[in-house]
Amino acid sequence: MTWSSAAHLAVQAAEELAESDGVQATVIDLRTLVPWDVEAVAAAVRQSGRLLVAQQDRAFASFGREIQGTLHEQLEGISSMVVGMRNVPGVGQAKELEEHTILSTSRIVAGARDLLRRPPGAFVPNDNAWLNYAPTRRRS
Repeated sequence: MTWSSAAHLAVQAAEELAESDGVQATVIDLRTLVPWDVEAVAAAVRQSGRLLVAQQDRAFASFGREIQGTLHEQLEGISSMVVGMRNVPGVGQAKELEEHTILSTSRIVAGARDLLRRPPGAFVPNDNAWLNYAPTRRRS
């Protein structure tokens, strides 16, 4: 899930994941942020149990975190991650510092691979479906 210039990087990352890992990723470009299409994003997350938000902003206190929080409120047990600019006070003037700070295709791919190592959400058919597994429904 992405928007603005990060959408181009997300498409490149999805192509790389398909080619190198055989992973089929759905890229949703929001186009508008107010209102954002909660239903379309929720439908895609229901299919995979995972949400990766790629943005050209820092993850801390960002719109990406709002999206992540909204989806966690609506869909129990999803695995999610927000990937964005590194959490630094500013972007360096040198090209190398800028490239290290801003969002890149390789950082999106790394985030997606990390997210794929996590178990999918509870409502997705998986090895744990018969347990009705969800973090909020665990019984001690």
